[in-house]
Amino acid sequence: MKPVIERRQPVPGSGDWVWPVNTHRVLRQVFSRRSIGSPEELKLDLRRLTPVDQFTSLEGAVDLLCRHRSHQIVIVGDFDADGATSAALMYLCLKQLSFSGTSFFLPDRFEFGYGLSPEVVERITQRPGAEKPSLLITVDNGITSIE
Repeated sequence: MKPVIERRQPVPGSGDWVWPVNTHRVLRQVFSRRSIGSPEELKLDLRRLTPVDQFTSLEGAVDLLCRHRSHQIVIVGDFDADGATSAALMYLCLKQLSFSGTSFFLPDRFEFGYGLSPEVVERITQRPGAEKPSLLITVDNGITSIE
């Protein structure tokens, strides 16, 4: 039996958008079938970033991070390009800020699947010869990993 492939329909009004001049027609089709509200959302300049003052828990997160400055911190990334890049950026920033015991872990997707799992946490905390971390920081994963 052949699997049924559900094709996404274009977002209503997407045919009316004024696309950037160099947007390939295939990309226009892909973007119009995603939750892209307009070509404006494709702009990647810094003005599109969420202002720092809108992160209501940022001060608490910084306080937590600073309390672990001289302890072992492990950054848990994801196996894909943005996950690995996020982990590398976080690692380099913490090293620049003199966080002494910082390391990272990028789980093998084929062994651990996607996201943060109890198995990933166990692997990190049971590493032979490594100090048990006092803090795990997730980048590009973990937000829905309640367990």
